[in-house]
Amino acid sequence: MERTLDRAPYNDDYFRRAFRDRIGQTPQKFLELKKMENAMHELMLGKSVKEVAANVGYQDAYFFSRMFKRYMGQPPSAYRLKSREKALRDRDLSSS
Repeated sequence: MERTLDRAPYNDDYFRRAFRDRIGQTPQKFLELKKMENAMHELMLGKSVKEVAANVGYQDAYFFSRMFKRYMGQPPSAYRLKSREKALRDRDLSSS
């Protein structure tokens, strides 16, 4: 995030304030939310929590799990299981 701010033609504080006013979140929170959205997609594909954590930029899978739960309200392993169960139900419904 800091590298991006260094490249912006604005003062760091001004950029953060303007971003928050327009988007409704700080740049850091927005970036975290986008990481979690990417993680959700990868978990739906059946990837392991450890693999997803690494893919979205977390070196520590446990810390990733805590952050995922904070943002999404459930641990990534539970999300993965529920999304796979839903995919199986949807597949069964469409084939009948």
